[in-house]
Amino acid sequence: MTIALAWILVAYLGFLAASKLGSLVLGALTASSIDALLEPLASYLGLWTWNVQAPHLSIYYFNAPTGNAVGWFLLILLGTYILKRSAGAARAVG
Repeated sequence: MTIALAWILVAYLGFLAASKLGSLVLGALTASSIDALLEPLASYLGLWTWNVQAPHLSIYYFNAPTGNAVGWFLLILLGTYILKRSAGAARAVG
């Protein structure tokens, strides 16, 4: 549960960065950068472990496959896009 709440905060920071910087990509990069900073600590503390079935297909960053970072980047990019569109639609209606 703690990790889910932490990622909601990271996603929100990405959304704020996208709003301030005017770029969805920069917002997603901000959130991904925070994740890259937290990954070594979480791995060290044993908050999660990775069991990759095809280790020859992945490049690792503190035991996490880089596909994890790519996935979070794309998820934050999509989420920020949806939030910005829905916020714009709410302003247009209200």
